[in-house]
Amino acid sequence: MSEFNCSVFTNYKSLEQYMSLLEDETDFDPELLGACKIEICSAIWGIGNPDIAGIGMMAGYILEFVLGFVLATITFVLRSNDIADEWLREIFFKAVDGAFVSFFDAAIHFALAIQIASIVLLAQRDFSDTTAGLGAVDTQVSWAVSVICLVPLLYPLFFLQGEPRNDVLDKAKEEKLLKGRGRYRYWLYCLAVCLSFYPFLTQCVHGFAPSTREEAVSDSDFNTIVEVCYSQDNQRLSGREEDVLKWFETLGWVAVFFPALGGLWALTPKSWRHGLIQSKYNSGRARWLLLVIPWVLEVPLLWGLFRLRSVNKGLAGSIEAVYEDDEWGFGQIVSLVIFAPVIFEFGYTYWESWVVQDAVHQSNIAGQA
Repeated sequence: MSEFNCSVFTNYKSLEQYMSLLEDETDFDPELLGACKIEICSAIWGIGNPDIAGIGMMAGYILEFVLGFVLATITFVLRSNDIADEWLREIFFKAVDGAFVSFFDAAIHFALAIQIASIVLLAQRDFSDTTAGLGAVDTQVSWAVSVICLVPLLYPLFFLQGEPRNDVLDKAKEEKLLKGRGRYRYWLYCLAVCLSFYPFLTQCVHGFAPSTREEAVSDSDFNTIVEVCYSQDNQRLSGREEDVLKWFETLGWVAVFFPALGGLWALTPKSWRHGLIQSKYNSGRARWLLLVIPWVLEVPLLWGLFRLRSVNKGLAGSIEAVYEDDEWGFGQIVSLVIFAPVIFEFGYTYWESWVVQDAVHQSNIAGQA
């Protein structure tokens, strides 16, 4: 063991070269591999990255999805049903609409940040001289979060139309401003989808291209490494679990890509409506479908992300390394606070609408008297 230093196993560029290094230095001897298991296992699979899958980031992904689903559901219900108290409906609808606009602003910038971070991490892995500390499981996490943060954006894309204010005198100008905001939101959405193309491309290359692992190392030697790194209580993703995650990542990306593609194809002045392409889906049945599809895609992706975190956490425990994804840091708190304006906007708009509507109501009563 004194003949080599474990630091030589910290990083690698090519899996084939890394396996050749392991063979030359250890001959895949379990005892020698075990002596450097922290460096070897971390380099091959990774033990987590709090910047993309920390506890605060996980809460952010869930909060983004829950807020989008709740706001879209309330908007759908308010537009689909006649509420007896028109005054209360007007107040509540304005509050929800204001919160929905705030949600999109928070969610789109959250998604843009995730896409840029994923691109940087994956590009360093693909084009630098080393894997930049991004193991195989960490790479799978990057692919998953790239899609997870985009799927909830389908809710404001299809359900957020923007309502003109009743107290505005120039209705035509207000309508024009709303259309302009719709275009702006749509192009931000297209930008986020375009940025997600590189993570999606690398995921497709890894998931659907022939595996290079068999060429790099024999099954028996690779199984020896797996036994050193993973305990019986903590196993890697099974083949079926990897297939489920891979296909839902693909379906999720296709689902967010088609609205962008359709909007670009129909880019003519007459094609713009409030909220753009969502105006083409005004039937109740279509809107029910649009409400359910993101939910069906997001839940399995979130399950896969939690499963990958559990694999990383188990690996860190097996090799007695520090697992940092459960620790709260600066970025973890920011990922949650970014959605706080949604709640504040709902509360303030509800209060403001209540005051305005109450003043109008009292004025009408006084006029009738």
